[in-house]
Amino acid sequence: MCQLFETLRIEDGQVLNANYHLQRMNRSRYELGISRQAFTNLAPFKLDNYLSKGMSYRCRIDYSTVIQAITLSKYVYTPIKKLKVVRTNQLTYAHKFADRSQLNFYRNQWPAFDDILLVVKDRITDASIGNIVFWDGINFVTPKSPLLPGTQRNYLLDKKIVNEEELLLNDLQRFTSWSIINALRPLQFNEFKPISQVYV
Repeated sequence: MCQLFETLRIEDGQVLNANYHLQRMNRSRYELGISRQAFTNLAPFKLDNYLSKGMSYRCRIDYSTVIQAITLSKYVYTPIKKLKVVRTNQLTYAHKFADRSQLNFYRNQWPAFDDILLVVKDRITDASIGNIVFWDGINFVTPKSPLLPGTQRNYLLDKKIVNEEELLLNDLQRFTSWSIINALRPLQFNEFKPISQVYV
């Protein structure tokens, strides 16, 4: 049976983008044949005890047919300033699997960098820990072919804050800066780094 997990940010008593997390969990359970019974809210996860005001938590939910574990820790921000481009033709990660060995294999080859930028079959996809957003001076743009469409990415697309485009490696020169987003890292302009910090 596939083992999956979901990472949420609990900020000042609120689970951020809760509906987007539920949608992804339900989609994965359905598409992988795990369960057709959908989670309709966060009540089964019993997070009420962790929703204290003034705190920021990282919450990991491990699940498959049932919820297997909930792990909570204080959220600690880690800056991402340098990316190494890694090319591959054989990587897939369409669901948030607990087994991240494929991603870790590529990530661990470049310990001097904060993360990697995966280029799969010539298309820019994701970093190992989240989706990437580029800035061209006018628009925010994210790749149309991510390995895993993240909850923060989907939220930003729905709000029309970012646009999605099919991006090849040569398209990097169109942009001035970039930032990594995920459930724990919202889009913040002061987090953008120069495009020169993506090392090809």
